[in-house]
Order: sequence, then structure tokens, then C-alpha cells
Amino acid sequence: MVGYTIESLDTASTGAIITSTARVIYNADAPLDSNTHEATIDAVAPVTVVNIGQTGNTYTVDWSATDDTAGSGVKEYTVYVSLNGGPFFVSLTRTTTTSMVYESRDGLAATFLVLAQDAAGNVEAAPAGVSVAPVIPSVNLGSLPKAPRT
Repeated sequence: MVGYTIESLDTASTGAIITSTARVIYNADAPLDSNTHEATIDAVAPVTVVNIGQTGNTYTVDWSATDDTAGSGVKEYTVYVSLNGGPFFVSLTRTTTTSMVYESRDGLAATFLVLAQDAAGNVEAAPAGVSVAPVIPSVNLGSLPKAPRT
């Protein structure tokens, strides 16, 4: 079994296409060419807009995100909450819902942050100066097969 990995340049833009083939030469046998594979680059994470309504200790949070035009599309969201300016904690993870109602404990002021992930695994960055637990997208792009050691 033979495997190889191809990575795009850091400067590659969304919509760029990577084309790859492989030629395998084993001993004195004739070369074997693989099928051609094409992959389209999605280089940009989605951007989320959040709207918050408040009545007393109850917050209604709605959000939506957009991916770049040729992107793979928004897949899921992670919702963070900070109480009284404290550290953000995860309230919802890997959700496809676009709204929630949050009841604040003991009347603590709540701040919300929603980060989107696209189908290619690009995760929206938190705003500068905001520290949150890292988002591990549920996208599984696979891995190279492993041959048994001989």
C-alpha cells in the first residue's frame, strides 16, 4: 500500500483546485499511474453574527453565519458564555441550532460568543484578546492508511 499527502500553500485561496496523481515504480516492473484526484480549497472560516435579547435574567440568543462564496458551507457552531466578565465556558458545542434561551444564575450578567465551523474544518477565530477553549471541528478528513511493519 502506498500513501501520500498533499498540502496547499498558505497563500492558496478558496476555490483554487489542487490536482494530483502518483506514479508508482516497484522493482523492475512497469510504472503504474494512479487516477487523477482533484480537491477544491476552502481557505476561509465562516463569520458569525449574534443577536441578543434580554428580559430580566433570561437571554434569547440568535445567530447565523456565512461562509465565503466558494466555501464548503457552515457546518456547526460552538456557543460560549461569560458570567460577570469571567472566563468563557462552552454552553453548546458542535450544534446546528441557531438559537437558544439562557437563564443566568443569581442574576449574573451574561456575555455570549458564537464561533462557526465550516464543512472543511475551518474554525472562526475568537476576537482578539478573548480566550476560549479550542474548538475541535467534527470534520473528519481521513488519514493515510498504515501498512503493517514487516
